[in-house]
Amino acid sequence: MFDHYFRHTTLEDGREITFDEPVAAGWISRLTDVPKLLAPLEDVLLLAAVAVRQRTVCVGWEASDSSVHVRYYRRGLSIPTEKKNHGFNQALIEPQDFSRFLRRAHQIFRNAPEQELLRQAVQRLVLDETVPAFTLA
Repeated sequence: MFDHYFRHTTLEDGREITFDEPVAAGWISRLTDVPKLLAPLEDVLLLAAVAVRQRTVCVGWEASDSSVHVRYYRRGLSIPTEKKNHGFNQALIEPQDFSRFLRRAHQIFRNAPEQELLRQAVQRLVLDETVPAFTLA
């Protein structure tokens, strides 16, 4: 599930805009399950990155139960500078289709026989600035 957090940015012409962005959120039954969920979460975020044509990353997690509250920030993450060759609101998947796309794409990805090769190809789509932007008619 994705919650919406709000961000602010200044456009090249000096105008300031506010927009919401999805943030992955969910409930688990045991706090000890969180670390083993990070790899599958990274795959979901990678597919989401393709859909919205933006880089995504899990920078940390927060979890709690009746006796403890944990906030963990991941270290050693490196995110190359993004150089978009498309406009701010030119997502590949329309917002109303995002959940359906993500469910179906993740199902296909999870069952792919060569999952690591597929992951590398999708990462190239997201991270390689030489890959041209998609134009949907």
